Amino acid sequence: MVLRPGFEPGSSTFLQSQVERPIYLTGLYESFFTQLTILPEHRAEPFCQRINRFRDIDSCKNATYKRASVYSMNMLFDLFQSVKVIDLSHEIKEGMTVYIGDPAPKIKRVKTIDKNGVNLSKVIMGVHNGTHVDSPFHFIKNGITADEIPIERFLGKALTIDFSDKEAGSGISLTDLKKYEDKIDEGIIVLLYTGISKHWNEEWSRSKFTYLSKEAAEWLADKNVKGVGIDCLSIEKFGSKNGEVHKALLKKNIFIIESLNSSLEQLVGKEAMLFCLPIYLKGTDGAPARVIGLVEN
Repeated sequence: MVLRPGFEPGSSTFLQSQVERPIYLTGLYESFFTQLTILPEHRAEPFCQRINRFRDIDSCKNATYKRASVYSMNMLFDLFQSVKVIDLSHEIKEGMTVYIGDPAPKIKRVKTIDKNGVNLSKVIMGVHNGTHVDSPFHFIKNGITADEIPIERFLGKALTIDFSDKEAGSGISLTDLKKYEDKIDEGIIVLLYTGISKHWNEEWSRSKFTYLSKEAAEWLADKNVKGVGIDCLSIEKFGSKNGEVHKALLKKNIFIIESLNSSLEQLVGKEAMLFCLPIYLKGTDGAPARVIGLVEN
């Protein structure tokens, strides 16, 4: 993390017992803590109201803290005490549901405590198994790979829209999305809840799932959203040959999260922060990810 000049670790200002001017924490991650500040009187505010206040530099001009280093850690602890953490990821296991034609995970115990004094496992799997991100390289020849996407891109405010009333196998249209136009801001992560995730282990859901239409994807790309996620095996209509939806988003470096689990329903209608942490794989078109949502507790 980067502190405003004059508050670098080790400096006299940073270590002084009383800090009588604002502290700005920047660089922790772009969308969540753009300008991170907190005042004692703000601690009782709702979580997302405080998140919005973090962007307001003027709100902390008179802040006083006993010790900057203690303040920064206490601030993070205080923040996470006020939220509910919702795991949006599928577990990786043998026999799990995978996209038709993709390699399935194989997990083998190669050492055991009884024989070797330690348990050690080997995993062979596709990078698009389970909950995962698609990088531009998935569909764009010279697109950036999963490891080249800045990590702060995967963190930010999320809007979850409920499309579970749509018939399985149908598309989310531009008209469907435009109903939420006033909530889809630049830099937001849009999550599409279709309800198909409730049928994750049912064979039909591998091909008859709700998808995003090309026109809707292009519109989201023009809105310059940060990412788009869905609780289906793919954001694209099953059997699509040209990947138009993927290309519309990925060519603008908008990451895609696929195969979110059914807990995504808990984010519908709530302000939420999303943490999507893909495995740091070099040169790949995607990566398995642990994805969590934070909502007010």
